[in-house]
Amino acid sequence: MMQQYNVQLVLLMFEIKHLATTTTTTTTTITTTTTTTTTTTTITTTTTTTTTTTRNEIHVIVLDIIHDAPNVSTLNATIDVGVAMDELNIYGQNEYFCDLTSSTHINTSLLYEVEWAQTSKLTRYRFLHRSGFVPYTSNADFRSLTKLTESQLIAKNITQLGFTVTCV
Repeated sequence: MMQQYNVQLVLLMFEIKHLATTTTTTTTTITTTTTTTTTTTTITTTTTTTTTTTRNEIHVIVLDIIHDAPNVSTLNATIDVGVAMDELNIYGQNEYFCDLTSSTHINTSLLYEVEWAQTSKLTRYRFLHRSGFVPYTSNADFRSLTKLTESQLIAKNITQLGFTVTCV
């Protein structure tokens, strides 16, 4: 069974402003050269541009991570079997429940996930069904949200009795 942990990050956030300045200067030089037969005029233009830009950067630094890992060592999972009858009370379908028990208490602020697998002696060898994360509000609600049904077993080609399952 997977546990969800409450993780808090302690962050430091700050902003850095970058200023960049460029200057524009335009210089024009006119040179006139006169000889007895020719007059030559040379015009030289030099341009330099000045602009100011601002760029903002936001930096985040993780200062600390606070873990509150819950103690789930007192939890035990046991399998219970029930039969769900159809509306006419003619046909029944097996349902398997993974019941949680604890020597202290079951933490209702956590989310629990139940995974069902077919087993052979002590080895899990075939995944059957995963419930998804559900809260433990009551035993009845937990059972209905995490049960393994005969329909789910048939979908995995388990159609006869004599199989072994486990819930974790």
